[in-house]
Amino acid sequence: MTQIFPLVALVMIFLPVPAVFENLSAQDAPWEAMDYGPFLSAAIEVTPDNIACKGVAIPLTEDGSRAVLFDTAELRWAAGWEGEFVELRGIVYDGPHGTWPRISGDPIWTNPPGPGVVAQGQSFSDPRKVPYGPLPKGSGRWKGLQRDLSGILLHYSIGAADVFERPLLLKGQEIEVWKRSIHCKNLKGGLQFSVMEAEEGANLSAVRILPNEVVKSESLLELPDGSKFLLDLKTSKSSMSSAKLVLNSGRLIIEVTSTGDEEIYSHLHLAKFEGPDSIKRFRSVVNRRYFRDPSPLGEIWGQGSKAIYGEEIILAGELAVISDSEEDSEYIVIPAGAEVVTRDLDLLSGEKVSLYGKEGSNLSDEITDSSTEKSVLVIQGQSKSNMKLIAGWNCDESSGEFMENIVDSENDLKLEGVTWRRGIRGRALDFDGTSRAIWTRHDNFEFYTHGLTFAAWVCTTKDGSIFSQTRSDEPWMEGGKAFFIRDGRLCFDIGWVGAVSGDREVADGRWHHVAFSWNPWTRQVRLFLDGTEDGEGILELEGPIEDAVIQIGFTADNFPEEPYFSGYIDGIRMYVKADADESDVMATAAESGEPLVRSVAVTGLNKARFNLVSGEDPGVRLVVQQSLADQKGTLYEWSGPVSRLPEFIDSLQEEGVTSESPFEIDQITWPEENPWDSWMRFGDFDFMNDGKSAAISTWNGDVWRVDGITGGLENLSWRRIASGLSQPLGLLTREKTDGKEQILVLGRDQITELVDVNGDDETDIYRAFNVDAMNSPHFHEPAGGLQEGVDGKVYYLKAARHAKLPSHPQHGTLIQVDGDGSNSRVVASGFRAPNGLAVDQDGIAWGSDQEGHWTPANRINRITEGSFHGNNWSGSMLNAKQLRTTYEPPLCWIHPSVDRSPAAQVRVPEGIWGDLSGKLLGLSYGTGEVYLILEDEVDGFHQGGIVPLPIATPTGTMRGRFHEDGSLYLSGLFGWSSDKTDPGGFYRVRRTESSLPIPISLKPQQSGLRITFNEKITTNPEDLIEAFNLEGWNYQWSSNYGSPKLDLVTGEEGTTSFSVVSATLSEDGKEVQLFIPDMKPAMQMHLDWSLSFSDMKKTESFIHFTVHALNSIKDD
Repeated sequence: MTQIFPLVALVMIFLPVPAVFENLSAQDAPWEAMDYGPFLSAAIEVTPDNIACKGVAIPLTEDGSRAVLFDTAELRWAAGWEGEFVELRGIVYDGPHGTWPRISGDPIWTNPPGPGVVAQGQSFSDPRKVPYGPLPKGSGRWKGLQRDLSGILLHYSIGAADVFERPLLLKGQEIEVWKRSIHCKNLKGGLQFSVMEAEEGANLSAVRILPNEVVKSESLLELPDGSKFLLDLKTSKSSMSSAKLVLNSGRLIIEVTSTGDEEIYSHLHLAKFEGPDSIKRFRSVVNRRYFRDPSPLGEIWGQGSKAIYGEEIILAGELAVISDSEEDSEYIVIPAGAEVVTRDLDLLSGEKVSLYGKEGSNLSDEITDSSTEKSVLVIQGQSKSNMKLIAGWNCDESSGEFMENIVDSENDLKLEGVTWRRGIRGRALDFDGTSRAIWTRHDNFEFYTHGLTFAAWVCTTKDGSIFSQTRSDEPWMEGGKAFFIRDGRLCFDIGWVGAVSGDREVADGRWHHVAFSWNPWTRQVRLFLDGTEDGEGILELEGPIEDAVIQIGFTADNFPEEPYFSGYIDGIRMYVKADADESDVMATAAESGEPLVRSVAVTGLNKARFNLVSGEDPGVRLVVQQSLADQKGTLYEWSGPVSRLPEFIDSLQEEGVTSESPFEIDQITWPEENPWDSWMRFGDFDFMNDGKSAAISTWNGDVWRVDGITGGLENLSWRRIASGLSQPLGLLTREKTDGKEQILVLGRDQITELVDVNGDDETDIYRAFNVDAMNSPHFHEPAGGLQEGVDGKVYYLKAARHAKLPSHPQHGTLIQVDGDGSNSRVVASGFRAPNGLAVDQDGIAWGSDQEGHWTPANRINRITEGSFHGNNWSGSMLNAKQLRTTYEPPLCWIHPSVDRSPAAQVRVPEGIWGDLSGKLLGLSYGTGEVYLILEDEVDGFHQGGIVPLPIATPTGTMRGRFHEDGSLYLSGLFGWSSDKTDPGGFYRVRRTESSLPIPISLKPQQSGLRITFNEKITTNPEDLIEAFNLEGWNYQWSSNYGSPKLDLVTGEEGTTSFSVVSATLSEDGKEVQLFIPDMKPAMQMHLDWSLSFSDMKKTESFIHFTVHALNSIKDD
């Protein structure tokens, strides 16, 4: 179900909903629940050979059952239909790749692809060499649309003529009349407007009820298929202008001619002819709005209209909400003199709460109040599961080729190469990285129709498969399911759809309880680690897969990167349960291994106490008493096996009073729940109102204004100011010459200027600032990263198609647009899937790219005029006879295990953030993190690397901008594969005064590496050699997807290890020289380091970098 604003008021349109959603609430399918506004922009299909690549779908009725589709590139009405508006398909909606939206209903009329309007005497043949961009400027140009109380008003030009159009649907007694109103200004000559396709054999005749009765404006159109339409065309009376209906070129056409400067108004009414009675009904509707004073559409343009999104949503932000601890933690600051702070801590159903002393002993049950300095909370769930078990194996056999199912004692888990060892309780299965187990009765289960909760105990130090459903001994397949460990964290993947990833480390050599739940009706996947939710997302499933098997410990030879499990698995359980929660999972863990507990602890707040509340509504409260001094501390939440509780308590003793993080991250709380069910997945943003406000776009087409984004964030005001845009992943604000603020929004189809005519903070006119963008319906070509250069021109990146040759010249390119939007040009090419853009003051652009075909690993690109960055399937290679054999190397390659999907870059302004001043930062969609980008140049080769910073958000970080107060603001979303799965987020990052020891310079040399840190290194000199570990490898640039790691010496699969034979420190202790024999260039190097610094505990991190050339010692 989708809500939209039609002509006058808020109404609801019901969209086609798959059977699995029939009984669900709106929030179960967010792309269906969302109100997209009075129009929807996307590439929309009428039929496979009739796709409006720059489509605008406009509902004409309150229930959306009658709608029209306009293509702003071709200036044609692609279709009018009756049915259920638009079927929302594809990556931005329900998730699958390779599909796009299409009309949901039966066309009443259509127009074939090509121009919808041409000058008199011109052909309707497509004049474009490539059918994805706008018509040539002399042939026609889209100007924009206006939202007003009468509906949607369109504006475009044909030569010197300005044309305004409005579609409407008029209802009479047992008849519906489609109306198309056209206003032509500055027309000298004639225009032909295509009304509908009318194949050879169509006939246009007068309409008669009585033999001699003829209404000149009326016509009857008879098509070869037997369908008939009543038509009425009225036009303004003038001796110098006229309009008439003709059949020509396989179309029904309105011919409008003018020999002077008069404005011409035409109104076409169209209805199905269903017998003589329909003529009277048709006339009653047409004459009800008799053509006396023509509608001055051109005068209505620019008048503004009443706001339709008038509601202001007031929220409060949260300060210092995210830290970089292994446990879930929250940094707490309570100002001096603040009143008593009380916080209720959430409990799950059936949980029991106890107080433990910090020495590890369980306090008496009679104690219900205790200082947080002396105690921690321990919360234990129920021990018995109420879920229906369909299969389970205790793994205690110790020998044999089959394991016994505890449900019915059948030996139905076949072991292939699996052995046993001691488990979490009793014995466990030992997988050696080449073995697997197969459930022989898997036919009893199918994901498409069955809910499932899978749970097991695992112990491993490596990535690998835990559970899968796919075809045995075949490559990874579309629709396959895999529950596995990637980058040390849980992940659930549906082949060719997407993945849901967890946040916490599981591959640490300890026993962990892991689980996932699958809901076939909502398509929701939830991941659980040690009893608490670790990730959540929606993954669409097209249908069941045939001949699939369920496996433990293996998926397919080519998926995931580590397909086999290496480690131990115990207590395997499978339940028919689609919506398991944390209490269910904790009960399962207790039954199959050992109890899981949650623990809450507070350090640093000497006036804080835990209070256990008994009675009918038992609970737990954290109470912080008033203090004359500021109180600063950290609240920790931990979960795990009860046997590891002492370790957590011991870690608190070591931690003591937590010092401030180098960065504090504030949440600019967004209205996740709002009157329009807008899906708050943020694409890009920029500041307004002298930095007090921001405009921020959502991937599904909205733009919101948020005020109050500075200071304490106590009074955030959100207003929806625009909607219906086509995947806006770029947004830029700037001051116009008249002093007013301009909001430019980059979508797949165009750059749109949002114009508020009447000052009510809502967009009235969606002005086409630049329409040169080319847009095929392919899912993989978003446009993103709208930035302004020092010359006032704006820049953005356009992605190439996935696994396909280019279909237009803008695929995989950097595009420059004149400051007034009048013209654009391609300035660099060879990109595959760029995400985000930065433009330095010297005109150098920066952009990331993603691993794939012709892109062996992820890249950070330094982009200059005319550069080609490696993708032989990008637009510059359109119709090329030969592939390129060279490309511009990146500043840095990034292996997907380090960052699976880098996003935008942002330069730190001079004078802020201490040692990071002037440095380039990189954002990560794949990990939600921010990293420092190191830059180096040797003999004209630009090279560098990335260093992780302790900044991370729970969503895929997409865009960042520095505020004038020195804060870094970040926006993000989850829409395709990422380790961070929160739907969206808007955050502020503040630099504190705490130390941040990091490398700030890296110089590869013929003799090794010279690394400069910002803090003095205090590691013992004799331990320096062991503090560094370096390996390197190359990639193969080819049309294959990605590349394996290749040994630098042999070229075979593998990596090259380097020995650090000596390490020396500079006099100030900040620079370390590593002497490395056989140092050589490498596409990828990875240096792990572990060092001590003044007044700080040991710090561990890495530099992930590329070496194109080596500095000579003399040059250094």
